[in-house]
Amino acid sequence: MKTLFIRSLSGLVYVASLLIPLLFVYPLWPWVLLVYAGFIMQEVYSLSRKAGLPLSGLAGSVTLSIGWGAVPLILLGFLPDLYDSGICGQDDREFVLSMLVLVWTSDTFAYLTGKFLGRHKLAPKISPLKTIEGFLGGMVFSSLAAILLAMFLLPEVQVWFWPAAVLLVTVAGTTGDLLQSWLKRRAGVKDSGRLMPGHGGFFDRFDSLLLVIPFWLLLMALTCS
Repeated sequence: MKTLFIRSLSGLVYVASLLIPLLFVYPLWPWVLLVYAGFIMQEVYSLSRKAGLPLSGLAGSVTLSIGWGAVPLILLGFLPDLYDSGICGQDDREFVLSMLVLVWTSDTFAYLTGKFLGRHKLAPKISPLKTIEGFLGGMVFSSLAAILLAMFLLPEVQVWFWPAAVLLVTVAGTTGDLLQSWLKRRAGVKDSGRLMPGHGGFFDRFDSLLLVIPFWLLLMALTCS
């Protein structure tokens, strides 16, 4: 019970720390992401050194931690405002909020579907708990979330955007999660860090999002062109 409480509380702080700056104190948004990028960089660097990768020397680990842990969040924090034409010119935050909702929905329902209905392993050598049923569950529920977002948040967006967004979030998000699981397994650790109680570190919370972000920004650019 105590572990569940700690996990729920830290999860609530995590969600609030992203949504409050994004929706209500937007000038703080890129700086919050920059702070998180610093935490994630440290965890990626530590995992890289422990994993003994071919590029796990100092230069290789620093490059990996910046490219994987920092660049996506920096792009998300500073690039959307550069799109100043078309639909994105109305309020880019709605696109970013849509991404967060879809990623969180996919992650949450992939976990729940896999836990209760999962029978077939998705990548047993990398992440034994991930299942094909969980992957499909995440896709189904993120599709339902996309329908609601299309109706109430971004009704002006072209119809093709939402299937592309769901496919992007589920495939890229799952791949990011698997890559992080592979790195942790290679490093011989269960958690990426200790800075987020109950969630295994900041890298654990952002693993799906980090791989989604660059492709999502490209999707935004195509939509806004």
